[in-house]
Amino acid sequence: MNKKAIIRVIGLVPCVASAGVIEVVSQDDWEGGMGKSEGIVWEGGVGTPSGESAFYRSGVKKFSEKKKVRSMVVEQSPEWLNWKKVENVGPRNAKDAPVFLSVGDKDYWLFARYGGGAVDQTAVAILRIEEKVYMRKMSREEADKKIADLRKQKPAEGKGGGFAAKDPFQTNGSGGEELGLGGYHGWHSKDMKNWVHHGPVSNGTDLSGFSCSPSMRDFSKG
Repeated sequence: MNKKAIIRVIGLVPCVASAGVIEVVSQDDWEGGMGKSEGIVWEGGVGTPSGESAFYRSGVKKFSEKKKVRSMVVEQSPEWLNWKKVENVGPRNAKDAPVFLSVGDKDYWLFARYGGGAVDQTAVAILRIEEKVYMRKMSREEADKKIADLRKQKPAEGKGGGFAAKDPFQTNGSGGEELGLGGYHGWHSKDMKNWVHHGPVSNGTDLSGFSCSPSMRDFSKG
């Protein structure tokens, strides 16, 4: 946040009245309408905190007759337009609802729905059955029978993490080759440019939190 811009948008100080219009546009307006101020240095039309904190309280504009506000316009100071557009800082296959976790300097985690990777449909089907049991929409006995039938089917072939070959800034780490579960995956980076893909951390039926993945235990070990 640009400190110089803070003071310009804190409040409207009624200083200059002309044809029923009160404006606060210049440094003189701000200083002239000030009731109390601490820790602010005025220069170039803006107020800058001189330390870690600053305080500004406007004065009160008094009239001999009762008046009411017809309209109020607040314009953003150009001092706020100091950002620069950068390229996507995350892996290309990180999709919906990303969650960013900064553990420390050069220690960044990103969690998001995985895009472009193979999914273990059998595992996902079993998780959906377990969810029905948890929600009491299916008995344990019925679920066990359905799960046993699913496990008799041909296991899923191939590996997950294939998208890493399409992203020059992504490699696969522990769990990165595991087939997805239709939910969130995890990536780690030290510079917010190069990412290590660590595979699934949640299934597609439980996007409210991370669960059901052995690879999640690896994250706590760094």
